[in-house]
Formats: sequence, C-alpha cells, structure tokens
Amino acid sequence: MAMQEIQPDIVYVEGTANKVADALSRAPAKWEEIVCKYPREEIPYLMQISVESINRKTLEETIQSDPILEIVFKAIRENWQDTYPEKIKPYFQIRDKLFINGKLILKKPNNQILIPEKLRNGVLKLIHSSHSSHFGIVRSKAKARNIVWWPAINEDIENFIAECEKCQINRPNEPQTASQNNWPEAKLAFERVHIDLAGPVFGKTFLLIVDAYHGILLLSK
Repeated sequence: MAMQEIQPDIVYVEGTANKVADALSRAPAKWEEIVCKYPREEIPYLMQISVESINRKTLEETIQSDPILEIVFKAIRENWQDTYPEKIKPYFQIRDKLFINGKLILKKPNNQILIPEKLRNGVLKLIHSSHSSHFGIVRSKAKARNIVWWPAINEDIENFIAECEKCQINRPNEPQTASQNNWPEAKLAFERVHIDLAGPVFGKTFLLIVDAYHGILLLSK
C-alpha cells in the first residue's frame, strides 16, 4: 500500500557487492560489539520527566542492587542460561530485545528503561500525574510504553489508577440505562398507527404505515 504512493526505481545489487547486507548477515567477532553503545542523548531516558526523586544515578544504583535485574544484567553481559527462577522468565522471554547502556537495561524497539521493583510505584506516579494532569488508563499505558517497562506493567497501571483518589473523584458517572417500556395494547383498528419512511429504493422513498391493532402494513410512494 505504501509503495503504491510512489514510483521507485528498483536496482538489483549482487550480494557480494552489497556490503551492508553482507555485514548484517555475519555473526560479530566479539560479544562487546553486541552491547549497544548509543550516545546518551539518543536514549529517551526517564529523566525527560521533571523529577527530583529519580535520576540516572539513582536508577543505575537501584538496578545494580535489585536481585532480579542484577541477574538479568549479568545474563545480557555474559550469556543467558537455559533455566532460571520463575521471576526471571518474563525477561528471558524477551531476551533478544534487551541490551545494556552504561549501567541501565533497555528494551527494544523504543529503548524503554527496565525499572527495578523499588522504583516502580514512584515511576507510575510520575507518568500518571506529570504536568498536574491525571491521565486515564489508556493514555497512561501509552505514555509508559514509550519510556519504561517491567513485567505486568499494564496491570500495575490499572491498579494504581484504581487507587488514585483524584481520578476516582473526577471519574464520570456511568450513563443511566433507559428502562424498556411496551406500547399499550391497541383495542381498535387504527386506534394507533406507526409511521416511518423507507428508502431510497430504486430512487424512490416510501411511506410505511402499520396499524397497531391488526399489524397491517400500508405502503405508499
């Protein structure tokens, strides 16, 4: 669909002459070359949110002292094993998306920062109420996905908002449902009729009349 909007010139290049593709198809010579070394300014750090209690140093130190992320960090640096404790499995399942920058662990493709358990509640508070506006569940999830990640983050956001006093006060009331009422039974012919328009059908509009007593349909062009 996207290609239909342009008229590209397609040029064939042999594999031996396509150095970029050939390089990407080869295994790296050293593991150190796999570890991502993005410039610091290119990574969408959590510190983009105005915050005093969480900074890069605090985040790095907390990651290194977190028993779960400490194992994940080591696994990315060295090599993933075949078996891990249950709490490591969510990270193991996305191991191909995880990489290290300095002392931080990030997740592709949006370079979300993995947040240790100790800081998660504070991060949720920042994401949910930054700029003095309380985002709802959908917007909070979308905002979080661009910045941070941890297992069950969506569930944690839902629980956090459910306990947010300001959100519950400002939450719109559920719309009242209208009760279903039946028409009173007609006692005589043409005591009550129901009228509506139908069409256009073959360029014509029809007037429909239904007698409530007999149920007879009358149609007029």
